Amino acid sequence: MRYWGRSAFAICLAALAAPAFAADIVAPNDQAAVEGDSHGNFLPGSGVGQQVLLDIASSQFSTLSSGNVITGLAFRPDVNLCSGNPCGAFPATTLNNVTIKLATTSIAPTTFDNTFGDYLTTNAQTVFSGDVTVSSAYTGPAGGPKAFDILFPFTSTYAYNPADGNLVVDIIINSTSGIPVNIDATQTFTDQQVESDYFGSAAGLAGLGNSNLDIVEFTTASGTVSGVPEPATWALMLVGVGAAGASLRMRRKSSCLFA
Repeated sequence: MRYWGRSAFAICLAALAAPAFAADIVAPNDQAAVEGDSHGNFLPGSGVGQQVLLDIASSQFSTLSSGNVITGLAFRPDVNLCSGNPCGAFPATTLNNVTIKLATTSIAPTTFDNTFGDYLTTNAQTVFSGDVTVSSAYTGPAGGPKAFDILFPFTSTYAYNPADGNLVVDIIINSTSGIPVNIDATQTFTDQQVESDYFGSAAGLAGLGNSNLDIVEFTTASGTVSGVPEPATWALMLVGVGAAGASLRMRRKSSCLFA
């Protein structure tokens, strides 16, 4: 019985480990733990508002588990390029008339296509529309990178499957509102192969290419994981290792009980 107990315990651990837990994903991936060599911004502007569209290669989402959904995005404040530019902490600031859309595209980041609409034809979904309040405590190492604390939580989640194509992020601020500090960005050649960045007016049909690529953190939530055995299957597995006569209904989040 002692040997059976250890075997069943191992199976239980495997069952508990099966679901995919939510994990934050930074794009470009190689900028997750280092300060970028450039900066971007959504500074308060003129009456035409502003729009930024990102085309991020699906390869940057290789750690996104099947069934997980994207629930929000965040930027981090810039550190190194602050001379003459706004940097540092800032209090709660309301951005008015913000719209965020996500979509997938077959357009490669290395393809220069500055027409916004070309990226929003497949799996397009508005994940946020309205006013959002952002702030930053500017926490983290003195030389960066700072925490991703400029948060844009979505009001509806986005089910992104990297097999569908690259991820498109379209952010429109249709007002004079803006983030009062620069955000961290990169302009390395390697990162330009996996992300492109276009900016223009809120109502613009096309944008200008930007070599300063915003570094973005995506928050995700766990979903149903394909390939995980059903509860009845787990019960049969227990029977196969000697739990004859046991009637166990195993649920992924249940505690494991042994006689």
